[in-house]
This record gives sequence, structure tokens and C-alpha cells, in this order.
Amino acid sequence: MTKPRKRRTKSTVFLSPQHRELIKDSGKTVQKFFENLINFCSDHDMFSWKDGQFSFRHARIVMVRSDFLNDLCDALPKPYDIGRKLGEKTRQTYAAVWDLDPSKPDHRESYYNSIARNFGWGILTEQPPNKLFIDAPCIQNEPFYRGLLEGILSLKLRTIHQASDQIVFDIESTKGSEATSS
Repeated sequence: MTKPRKRRTKSTVFLSPQHRELIKDSGKTVQKFFENLINFCSDHDMFSWKDGQFSFRHARIVMVRSDFLNDLCDALPKPYDIGRKLGEKTRQTYAAVWDLDPSKPDHRESYYNSIARNFGWGILTEQPPNKLFIDAPCIQNEPFYRGLLEGILSLKLRTIHQASDQIVFDIESTKGSEATSS
């Protein structure tokens, strides 16, 4: 007995050379790549969310307004200490789930990209000499954010600039942190 065919609509998609290379590297045909992409998007659309949350792999994803998150951080009795502890737990999770250690300098850029892409915490860039820029930070509580990043990255940071649209940290001890993260 054959399965009933799903209704299909034919389309023409124009792909850049970079997109063709991405599809080729995936090992899939163009059709299979787009079928998987459509399935992923339909599985993760907003209508799949129940009561403001969505479970994905090991995590529960929730939508929270940034002002609520900042009020929560501001209410913490020791924001730096709590941020540091959460950062250390985050580093352990990244190592266990994605085999990524953000405390290693060669993995930090991947981590910064994942923060901007997945978490919405802001756009992190490391620039010489030893400066960490966070543009459009979601979390305005500097002690919490500094503790969080120190815990994740195994670095000692010193705040040199804070405004509503940017926080800049000086990375104080890159050599000592590399020795402790090995």
C-alpha cells in the first residue's frame, strides 16, 4: 500500500555560490536541505510554544522582556557572585553538550557568536589589546554580567566603560587563565 502523496508546490530558488557551498558541505541535495529546513522551522515556530516556553534538547527556552531580566538581576543580593556561579555552570554545560570550552582562547569567538545569535545578550567582540566589547547588552547589571562572563570564560575582567548601549571590559589576566583552563 502506498502512502498518499503530500501536496507539493514547485518553486524556483536562486542560491548564491556561498549558499550552494553550504548545502554541498551538508552532504544533502538542495531539495533535501530545504525539506529539512522547512521541517525545522515548522517544528520551532512560535505556535509550537506552550504557555510562553519551548523545550529544545536539554533546555527550556522562554521569552522574557529585558527589563524583567534586569529587574531580576538588580534584585540579587550579590549579583557578581551569582553571575560568576551561573557562568561556571554555563561553561560546564557548553563542554558537556557541545564539546566547546569557551575558556580556551581559540573557542571564544565561537562562543561570542553563539551569544549574539542564540541568547540575545548582546554582540560580543574581543579587540586588541585585551578588550572585550559588548554592544547592545541585554543585561545592564554590570557586576552580574562581569561575573557571568568571568565564570564562562575563566578570565578576570575589569570594567572600563558602561553605558546603556555598550559595556567594555579590560581582560586582565589572559596568561593565568590559559594556564588554569588547560
